[in-house]
Amino acid sequence: MENNRELPWTGERFVPSCTGQLLYEHLHRYAVAAALADGKRVLDIACGEGYGANLLAATAAQVIGVDIASEAIAHARQAYRKENLIFREGSCLNIPVEDHSIDLVVSFETIEHIDEPLAFLQEIKRVLAVDGALIMSSPDKAEYTDRTGATNPFHKQELYHEEFLLLLKQHFKRCRIGKQKLVAGSWIAADDLAAEDTFGTFSGDIHSIAFRPGVYRGVYSLALCSDARLPAWKLGVYANSRESERIWNLVERFGSPENIQNTVASLEQRAARQAEVLAQLRSHLGELKSQLNSSRIGLTRTQARVDELTGDLRRQLLATKKLTWLLSETEKSAARLRASRRWKIANPFAALKAFLSGREVEGYGHLEKIVSDYLQWRPHHPEVYKIDEQIGGLEHRSLASPPRLAGPNGSTAAPITPPAPTKPIEFPVRDSVDVSVIIPVFNQLQFTQSSLASIQDNQADQSLEVIVVDDSSTDDTEETLRRIPGLVYLRNEENVGFVASCNRGAAKARGNYLVFLNNDTVVTAGWLSALRETFQFEPHAGLVGSKLIYPDGRLQEAGGIIWRDGSGWNRGKFDDPRKPEYNFLREVDYCSAACLMLPKSLFQSIGGFDSRYVPAYYEDTDLAFKVRAAGFKVLYQPLSEVFHFEGATGGTDISTGTKKHQEINRKAFAAKWKEALATKPANGDVAALEQLPQGYKRILVIDHHLPMPDRDSGSLRMFQILTILPHLGHRVSFIPDNLANIPPYGDDLRKRGIEVVLRPHIKDVTNYIESHGRKYDVIILSRCGTAKKHIAAVRLHAPQSHVIFDTVDLHFLRAAREAELTQKVESRTQARETQQQEYAVINEADETWVVSVAERELLLQDLPGKQIEVVSNIVDIETPTTAFADRADFLFIGSFLHPPNVDAVLYFAKEIYPLIAQHLPTAKFYIIGDKAPPEVVALASNNVIVTGAVPDVRPFFESVKLSVAPLRFGAGVKGKINQSMAFGVPVVATSIAVEGMSLTHEEDVLVAEAPADFARNLVALYQSEEMWNRLSENGLTKARSLYSPQVAREQLSRLFSDEHTSKSLHRRALAVAG
Repeated sequence: MENNRELPWTGERFVPSCTGQLLYEHLHRYAVAAALADGKRVLDIACGEGYGANLLAATAAQVIGVDIASEAIAHARQAYRKENLIFREGSCLNIPVEDHSIDLVVSFETIEHIDEPLAFLQEIKRVLAVDGALIMSSPDKAEYTDRTGATNPFHKQELYHEEFLLLLKQHFKRCRIGKQKLVAGSWIAADDLAAEDTFGTFSGDIHSIAFRPGVYRGVYSLALCSDARLPAWKLGVYANSRESERIWNLVERFGSPENIQNTVASLEQRAARQAEVLAQLRSHLGELKSQLNSSRIGLTRTQARVDELTGDLRRQLLATKKLTWLLSETEKSAARLRASRRWKIANPFAALKAFLSGREVEGYGHLEKIVSDYLQWRPHHPEVYKIDEQIGGLEHRSLASPPRLAGPNGSTAAPITPPAPTKPIEFPVRDSVDVSVIIPVFNQLQFTQSSLASIQDNQADQSLEVIVVDDSSTDDTEETLRRIPGLVYLRNEENVGFVASCNRGAAKARGNYLVFLNNDTVVTAGWLSALRETFQFEPHAGLVGSKLIYPDGRLQEAGGIIWRDGSGWNRGKFDDPRKPEYNFLREVDYCSAACLMLPKSLFQSIGGFDSRYVPAYYEDTDLAFKVRAAGFKVLYQPLSEVFHFEGATGGTDISTGTKKHQEINRKAFAAKWKEALATKPANGDVAALEQLPQGYKRILVIDHHLPMPDRDSGSLRMFQILTILPHLGHRVSFIPDNLANIPPYGDDLRKRGIEVVLRPHIKDVTNYIESHGRKYDVIILSRCGTAKKHIAAVRLHAPQSHVIFDTVDLHFLRAAREAELTQKVESRTQARETQQQEYAVINEADETWVVSVAERELLLQDLPGKQIEVVSNIVDIETPTTAFADRADFLFIGSFLHPPNVDAVLYFAKEIYPLIAQHLPTAKFYIIGDKAPPEVVALASNNVIVTGAVPDVRPFFESVKLSVAPLRFGAGVKGKINQSMAFGVPVVATSIAVEGMSLTHEEDVLVAEAPADFARNLVALYQSEEMWNRLSENGLTKARSLYSPQVAREQLSRLFSDEHTSKSLHRRALAVAG
């Protein structure tokens, strides 16, 4: 079997996609060698990506391919699989082959790459049998280099034809040598070559013709050597009639200066016309892009105003009515329910009865509505915290699904059937699709219809096709499904089983990604997008599976576990699917084929589902192991939730039906993957499952709330840190100190591999630290208020942890500068108190993070000897696509919960903007940011647009000419600046705004203080394309070198290394001893 995914072309190593001269030279040499290899033990030394060894294996008894490049050997083992073909990693000077075990050594284009050719030949002699032979080629320096004037940087020592022959004769008793050259000409050969016939090269023209034996001016020398009798070799022309015809057609077309001149003139005319059309298209594209950006910005502005008015109205209504009503109703409901006899005695039975009957139990709906309303409203009103525990208790007791729906002997208490479709099922027909959903079915039409209806209801904007493979059903499946518009229906003529049906569906699929879905499933909103998105932010994702839930609400599978004997278990089976430990992306042993996704190209390259598992069971486990063996990850994605009526199609009795193959196939699987299974835990060793490999750590991060990266730069930085750490192999848990789940920010972390722990799963951060603190290797406390609140508990209950205080920015420095600006006594007092608090936490922590070198140096002056590290802002680098001429306007961006931003905008609007408007009367000023106070909203006019929070700021940065940062106080690295730089948008800023960022005036940024200077610099930048391009390019370069995710990844990798974190334990031990 061959896998045709190629290695990249390096400029020297041949790969199968190469064409022309390189292709025929390599194939011709291996064709000659293959004729010599018949029935022999062959060594292909420096085999590269393996194509040649694969050709030799067609005639040889055994072929060993050896190459020094590990990536080439890994590719060859995957791409070329034959029983008589082996690939080994090794050097030409230390060949991993036994003495005198090879009949034929093949060495093409190798000896010129080696500093020690004599040692190479001696090593070849070592491995050759006494009567073995060597076929070797090397470029003739006279033709390859001297005649052309070209040099090959990969070659260490080139040989002339005569030198090559002399070198070989020093090591072998018998040598024959020939030459190879690519030609375009005519070929005459006899059907039967006689002994007196001569093979050679004719050359000349109509005036004279010459003949020379052999190949005239051959570029490559080709030798056959042995100490015994030389074998006969087949020599001749490697012909390709189609390529030859193409060459002669080109000769006829361009064979004269007149023809070439005419062709050039025609091409120039065509190029001119195309350039004219291209210029028109670019101009039109620029107009369309400008219109699109204007439309997006206008829509954003309108939506922001609607949101603002809606929010104001909602807040007023809540403030006047809902608080009193909700508290009153909640307290009365809680008291009434707790006091009732029914609550104390009959509550569990009533809940069970309600679930099975589908009816609502009297009294439950009212309470559910109260609690649901309250949970949505509470995060905005912390003043009602005092009744939160009562609400949490009511929520758990009244809303949770029954823990188990089973009779006393474990059998299902009542049959649960899937919901019937409520409308006709149909799917759109698309010219191209991204995802193919493949559903194998056998009877059970009711389940199939329910599954299809759920896909129809939850396909959102996904580009998909649905393929049903009917495994020769005997009910009404065929008649019913053939009538569904848009459904791709395939029917097997006989029952072939799950494996063969899935493989048939995959062969028919048009999508880039395949989803295998059981027909006894019901998918939920977002199920498919969650799977598909995983491949976007997980570059090594190979297979992604869903969270599977029983119809009664219990967890069925949060990824699969495989024990050492090949048996499996579903992680979290029968538990609460809402628990944090089941709700973050993670690597697993396998995912059930009840619902999994993988790229079609990968599925094909690893051979699909293995037919040894026909008809079913263990095919999905084997697929996962093959994906992992191919170098990809197998991942569980909890945001893709699917209800699975397990056993509805395959049954549950392992002694009958398809289910009986489960144990048979387990044994087959265990035999196939014996080596991989040896590394797995013994059956039931749950503790071993949670052990991380050496060097990886369990990390707990506590911040004041969930990071909201579209709201403020501190959140963006924390979000980037959190998403980088799992990619480094660490297991990360995050707790917001307010315990509030603020959609969609919790799920944004979960789907990227971060465990999010919050209410209702915990009620208090300190209690969590007390009960779980000892399992964490590192604890990060973010921001002074959060760190001061929890560091004592961390030190008490997690003494083994390396404790990091992440300042985000130095609050006391910002407060001191604000006090200096306002000259308020209370501000100075607050600044001093904040400094004392921050320094106290720094003294208590093992390590402190700041965002700039300037802040690090400041702290080390006051606190020498402390471990202060720089973890700066992190921004994705976006290559700008809009040219200077197509841009207009400027912007300010920042959260208005941050006082320096409020001051900056008000100062800019009052002191600087009027000066700018005199020179740029039509330019618009966009103020982008969350929670703008009334005084900022009041600035709005025709040319000053207050947008509010904007989920996607790309349209603004793709359309404006520049951004402003007129900060008068603050601390840390300013996210508004490196975000603008990352978009290639130049910035005009104050010196406070660029502090600690290593930016140079007029190279990376424009810096100005006084209002007149600020306005003058802004207008000059706005009008100068040369200056704009320079600052844009330099800003991108600086952002890439200082603030890119790759830079942060390298820094975080160092900070979480064993070598680094162990230093804190040593320092702490010394401090205790002292």
